Amino acid sequence: MTEPVGSATVPESAHRFELVGPLDDLDFPELCPVCGAKATGALDVRKVFLNTEGEDRRHVLAEVRVPFCSSCIAQHEREAKQQPRVRAYRFPKILDFALVSIWGVMGVIFLYVAASVSGGGGAIPALILTYMGIACLAFWVLGVRGASRVPWYERVPPQTSVTSAFDFGDETLELFEKSARRYSIRNAEFAERFATLNAEKRPRRNPARARWKAIVLLIVMLAILAAIIIWGERIGMT
Repeated sequence: MTEPVGSATVPESAHRFELVGPLDDLDFPELCPVCGAKATGALDVRKVFLNTEGEDRRHVLAEVRVPFCSSCIAQHEREAKQQPRVRAYRFPKILDFALVSIWGVMGVIFLYVAASVSGGGGAIPALILTYMGIACLAFWVLGVRGASRVPWYERVPPQTSVTSAFDFGDETLELFEKSARRYSIRNAEFAERFATLNAEKRPRRNPARARWKAIVLLIVMLAILAAIIIWGERIGMT
């Protein structure tokens, strides 16, 4: 899992711990994770993670609303305004542009043939070819628009020095266990109260329980394998 380029770095002095469950289930103290002052508002903390497991690489968006004080919210807004503007469109890659341009070429050909047929008196064939040409050109416009659009995960703005005060990692999944995340919080008082409010979400790992789960999984896999062998033998006997 990787974070987007440009995200703020979490200091080594940050308070780190792990909690299970989704981000929506978190309970927050009425404090600012930056300075510890009383929170008067909230900001959305968004992060994009790249899932490299399996054959297909996919981006995942994680988002949570965190309380902040008014001065830190104002600082966040100033930093956000100074960030470079993320474009929604850019010139497409040559290969993508060439592929979608096939629709444009087909549209021009259909319209050219329609004009030739219309000159020879074939009104209905010319009308059909004209519709086909217009449809191909419409597909070409839509294709160029799609190829030129910047992917959504590149349009997510990087964290500021304010929102990075409450940092979190991607979900980690273990067999027969709930999903968990690692959290890094800058302010000590916020971290202490946050940990207390979410104490029941601390992961409870039991080595003996994990061994029993592994044994049960092995038994199930052996049972499935035995069933496949027996089924194959019966098929072979018929």
